[in-house]
Amino acid sequence: MKKIIPQLSLSVLLLSTLIYVVGRWLVQDRMSDDTGDWFLWSGGIATLILLYFITKGMPVNIRQSINIATTTTILFLVAFGAWGLLSTAGQKQFPEMAGLLPFYALILAGILLLSLIIAHLIWRSSANK
Repeated sequence: MKKIIPQLSLSVLLLSTLIYVVGRWLVQDRMSDDTGDWFLWSGGIATLILLYFITKGMPVNIRQSINIATTTTILFLVAFGAWGLLSTAGQKQFPEMAGLLPFYALILAGILLLSLIIAHLIWRSSANK
């Protein structure tokens, strides 16, 4: 039973992603935002369940926790920035600022990535001593 839940979660995530991508970007008669939101919610919940099972039983390590949290934040900011700059819905959402908010999200993602790399190099050098 414990192995079936992550498998189902991964299946729901992949199916939700596939339906959303095909329905929003690949077909001529696109699905509405309301319908697309249902697939985003189901994919998001499946991702949370999958992450819970992946990280279950891992020892708590502050460096690893910071790496995971920063990486998750970077992925969210990149997804938000790409949505705001590359999709028509994102461009319509932020017309008053001409897309500056998603642009700043991408810049913040770059700064966080650079900070994560620097922290990782510092941790590695201190571990070698």
